[in-house]
Amino acid sequence: VDSLPEVEKERIVPRQIEIIRHCAREAILLFVIEFHSFGKTIPELESEIACIKKKNIKRIQKYNNSAFHGTRLRRILNTMEVTDLFLMGINADYCVQETAMDALKAGFSVKTSENVISTSSISRLKKRRVFEWYRKNGILVPMSAFAF
Repeated sequence: VDSLPEVEKERIVPRQIEIIRHCAREAILLFVIEFHSFGKTIPELESEIACIKKKNIKRIQKYNNSAFHGTRLRRILNTMEVTDLFLMGINADYCVQETAMDALKAGFSVKTSENVISTSSISRLKKRRVFEWYRKNGILVPMSAFAF
């Protein structure tokens, strides 16, 4: 998150908090995936995650861009019969996208919103291309599609 411009943090973090609170209210399973070499979840999100019952939180540490590569995520999702994923995070052009690609390949239904993902890329063209990939693959949906 440190690499994001302040305006981007202000844009996505409140929406991410909204999703986490919804998960807490509805007892929806929340996976917290952290990239080993890039730090922990920011305190603003951690304080919200702390409000969720422990049985509804799964923490996974990853060592690659995709949350599926080299982790137990797929096995846990399959064991728990999870079929639908909603992704949040930064680096929409790396971590979130590669996780989405692997999830689609594994047969999961994947959704996200421009309001909960971002990229630290400064290239507007790159940003447009990556968000177009999400649209083209039917992953990108407006926040208004979710009833909170």
